[in-house]
Amino acid sequence: MAVSTGLLSLSEAAQGERFAAFVLRSFVRPVSSSSPVHGAFSLLVAFGRCRFRLEESFVAQSLSAILGGPVDSFNVCLVEERIFLFSVSCKETGFEIYKLRAFKCVEFELFFQLFNDSGLSFLGPILAVHWFFLGKKLARNLHMLSCSEAAPLGC
Repeated sequence: MAVSTGLLSLSEAAQGERFAAFVLRSFVRPVSSSSPVHGAFSLLVAFGRCRFRLEESFVAQSLSAILGGPVDSFNVCLVEERIFLFSVSCKETGFEIYKLRAFKCVEFELFFQLFNDSGLSFLGPILAVHWFFLGKKLARNLHMLSCSEAAPLGC
């Protein structure tokens, strides 16, 4: 019997087309562009939990579903485990995405941050807390790992 988390699936929760229409209407630019654009803006996205292996292609597909725009136009790049850099068409679009802060669905949760020292330092503790609780749960369920010994699990 599945436990209801109250979260929708990605396909139900994602509002990519609606967000892309808002950005186009507001800033007269697409969310992202496949060709290099003057004034492109970079952001960070960090995954707190997920049910899939985190690869750049999966992150790009997720961003496309959530924000709209072609999958290949986000130019996703791995920064460190669970943290990715991506680009959007302009600063205004970047700040609209930053205002979203987070997105949660059954498959994963992610957090948007600005690409600067503050953004990177903010994401570290979020991921550390996630790994701590995952380690505690794993230890309790397996009765053989202590909290301090629990190793982070990949997606």
